[in-house]
Amino acid sequence: MDYPLLKTRGLQNVVDPLPVSEAEFLTRYKALVICAFNEKQSFDALVEGNLELHKGTPFETKVIEAATLDLLTAFLDEQYQKQEQDYSQNYAYVRKVGHTVLNGSLSV
Repeated sequence: MDYPLLKTRGLQNVVDPLPVSEAEFLTRYKALVICAFNEKQSFDALVEGNLELHKGTPFETKVIEAATLDLLTAFLDEQYQKQEQDYSQNYAYVRKVGHTVLNGSLSV
């Protein structure tokens, strides 16, 4: 399984990049996932301690409950596969030109 990558930066010849523990990385990754799907949440607030207090959707709750990076990536992959399957079974592409002609003919 591919893991998400993290790149940290410092100032060249002045400050080395700050080390990030696995627990800190997991917390930041959970906050990033939640913020990607919920515009009302602040990444900084979640990282600074509101992650455990956050009461959101069942998806967000499962993200918060993931104890390890392996569990979190497996859960996200599973959810992605479900969405892909649902999308491919229930949706179809419609050309814009055909839709415009059909839409215009119905409004007469």
